[in-house]
Order: sequence, then C-alpha cells, then structure tokens
Amino acid sequence: MNDEILIIIRHKFGRKRLLKRAISSVDNQTYKNIRVVVLRMNFDEDNLKYNEFLDTIIEKKTQVISKDELESYLINSQSKFMCFLDDDDSWAPEFLSRL
Repeated sequence: MNDEILIIIRHKFGRKRLLKRAISSVDNQTYKNIRVVVLRMNFDEDNLKYNEFLDTIIEKKTQVISKDELESYLINSQSKFMCFLDDDDSWAPEFLSRL
C-alpha cells in the first residue's frame, strides 16, 4: 500500500512543547506518503506572536487550519485515509506502517 494518509494534529493554544513532540513523532514515521495538517483548536488566529512560533516549527508542506476550515479541507482532500493525533500524543515510528 502506498496511498496517502492525511494526519490531522489537533493543537490547543499554549501547548508548544507538546506540538513539537507530536510533529516529531509524525516526521519519524517509517511510512512516508503522508500529508500533515495542524488544526488550531481554541485560540485567537490574530495572535501574531503565536503564529510566528507556529511558522518556526512547522514545515512549509504542513498546513495550519482553523476548526472552521476543517470540513471544507476534508471535502477537498485527495487522501484515501485519515488519522487524528492530539498534540499531547506521539506515535511509535512504525505506527502508520502497521495500520
């Protein structure tokens, strides 16, 4: 199987260290055909300082969306599979390969 997997990391405001760990666990997956989206759960999108932080830890290929944009994003997604990951969770490197 080499179908694309959409990974949505649900991120809550103020949990920077946890988000870094979650992103790292996704980056370390042995299965590589993935698309990553960070879903902002409960914070003001106009918080410029926080958005600058997100820009420093999130790769250019990763999108950041708000919960209002999620439905539209999912409808337009070309991914065959989807996984959710909370920002306080992490996966073993072979997690996606074993799915």
